[in-house]
Amino acid sequence: MSFIEELKRRKVFRVAASYAIVAFIIMQLVEILFPMFNFPQWTQQFTVIIVLLGFPIAVILSWVFDKTPQGFIKTDQNVTQEVDGLNIKVDRRPFYLQKRNIFLVLGVVGGILIGTYSSSTISKKIDSKSIAVLPFDNYSTAPEDQYFSDGITEVIIAHLAKIKDFTVISRTSVMGYKGTTKSLKDIGKELGVAHILEGSVQRAGDEIRIVSQLIETKSDKHLWAETYDEKLKSLFAVQSDIAKKIALAMETEISGDVERRIDERPTESLIAWDNYLKGIEYSYVSNRLVDIENSQEYFDKAFQLDPYFASALAKSAYLDLQIYWLGYDHIHSRINKAKSKIEQATALNSLSPEVLEATGYYYYYAYRDYSEALKYFDQAKNLEPGNSSHIQSIGYILRRQGKIEESLLNLHRALETSKNDASLAFQIMLTYEQSRKYKKAEEMIDIALRLFPDNQVNLMQKAWFKYYEHKNLSLLVDELMILRNKYKDVNYWITFNIADALFRNRNYNLVIDEIEKIKEPFNIGQNNYTPHIFIIGRAQELMGMEKKAKVSYNTAASLLEKKLLLNPQDIRIISDLALVYAYLNRKEDAIRMIESAMIEIPIEKDYTDHGEYYDKEIEINLVLGNTNKAIKMIERSSKIFGGLGYFDLLHPKWDSLRDNVQFQSILNSLSSNL
Repeated sequence: MSFIEELKRRKVFRVAASYAIVAFIIMQLVEILFPMFNFPQWTQQFTVIIVLLGFPIAVILSWVFDKTPQGFIKTDQNVTQEVDGLNIKVDRRPFYLQKRNIFLVLGVVGGILIGTYSSSTISKKIDSKSIAVLPFDNYSTAPEDQYFSDGITEVIIAHLAKIKDFTVISRTSVMGYKGTTKSLKDIGKELGVAHILEGSVQRAGDEIRIVSQLIETKSDKHLWAETYDEKLKSLFAVQSDIAKKIALAMETEISGDVERRIDERPTESLIAWDNYLKGIEYSYVSNRLVDIENSQEYFDKAFQLDPYFASALAKSAYLDLQIYWLGYDHIHSRINKAKSKIEQATALNSLSPEVLEATGYYYYYAYRDYSEALKYFDQAKNLEPGNSSHIQSIGYILRRQGKIEESLLNLHRALETSKNDASLAFQIMLTYEQSRKYKKAEEMIDIALRLFPDNQVNLMQKAWFKYYEHKNLSLLVDELMILRNKYKDVNYWITFNIADALFRNRNYNLVIDEIEKIKEPFNIGQNNYTPHIFIIGRAQELMGMEKKAKVSYNTAASLLEKKLLLNPQDIRIISDLALVYAYLNRKEDAIRMIESAMIEIPIEKDYTDHGEYYDKEIEINLVLGNTNKAIKMIERSSKIFGGLGYFDLLHPKWDSLRDNVQFQSILNSLSSNL
């Protein structure tokens, strides 16, 4: 018998083939799953070493031993051998009839399928034209020049976003890697990009040095590198040159129009540009009024220094609109101020993405004219196809138009290039929650928390999702209390959530204690302008303290009436005053005011906000004794985006309907979403 035949008899080839197939499948799964779960690089290497070391051991064992019905026995030299009365023979059947070989073939096919399709089903294939621009290191003598190096990062990202074929990671996502010790390969895997640009900036007087290098993340290969030693006045030319050199290194042609827009100088004043960069830096701090105003101050100064600086004026206009939308200054003169700036900026540069974006938000924030806003966001996206902020804006518009699936498609697409944007993850969470898809919503808040673990809003939202699971309000209150003890209660958000949870748990005396801790007179949101004394009044009424409750309601009405005189078109104030009037049994005033508010926000105009105002109208009708109408309205609300959900209907304000058969039927139908 030849050596080859002996190897066959001892099934060495079969064991080797089986081991190779299993090893192949393991390697595929390691490559796919380990990065998904952020396992360290060494775990992959260790697994590969173990698999390789196991191969010779398996081959040796297959030579020495045979597997029989009685277990493993030492292989004999004979072709057959009796073991406990059994004659073990070599299987002479054709290959395709041998069961073990059938399993081998299935293993090969399975391994090939995993290797072929895993990239599309489990982990997406990395786009060869994708790139992340890491924050440029600041080597300037003045540490406060960090905004300058960050500004260069932002400009290069904006230039690259103009190139149609590129997938460019957003500024929000890359800024988290400032000062990181992670390897470029690990960063590339986390961001899902094929290329990374890194560099440094050093400014001294009117001299500037910019060092930049483009790396292929998979191979760690340097594709391009250059050092620029220039006068500061050459800054714009250097930034443009870097973008074009990257396109060349990544073998991408850019059209003449795109090249012209990359070369376009935003301003002729370096001092104006310096202020513009400071404005951008402040715009990323927070949505608090003080940070918005600081940002706007720098944009305004930039425009004063260069009256042709269209982008600076557009940024300032956008912040006016944001101040209006967030309710800090919800008066029409703020809209007029933004309109004047936008018209002037458009006359200077109608094709500026910043101008187009500001115009889109003018129609969005000022008039809820979403069709018109979408036109401008689409134009901006066409000019900067790689800018995820335009895709986000389009996603928000589609959500308000009731095109929820399209909205989610755009928002998830934006998240692919803004992987570290916790606020975007939060917005996707809201979309799922308003669609009553609570499991998916909780998955998104988990992503937001992973990106921003100490954010109070994210933490509170997670606490509510836990309540949705265990349905124990006392545990929710305890968790919110722990959060308040651990974190500074910014704007009394946590305290207000504690009061809400206590109200739902019918602990009305404790509700009053919590609300009295809040120094601000109103709980102001995008769709509400609620006096805190009104909440106290509701608690007092439910405790049987009718006289005290009436005093509280009258105080709440007086506060809102004064606010309404200052801004008679604010539907937040109108709708909340209508609700207070209902509790004061001022039926005609309540109905007249809520109807005027609902005319301004029908569902056809705004799917996102309509539900909240509609729910106020339902409560008003219920308080005024229009029970049948309220039931019909609850049924409609339970079916629309952003309307009432199962846990909303557990609130005490609906207690008078608990025994109603129709109400219970609605509640049962909503429970199917849990």
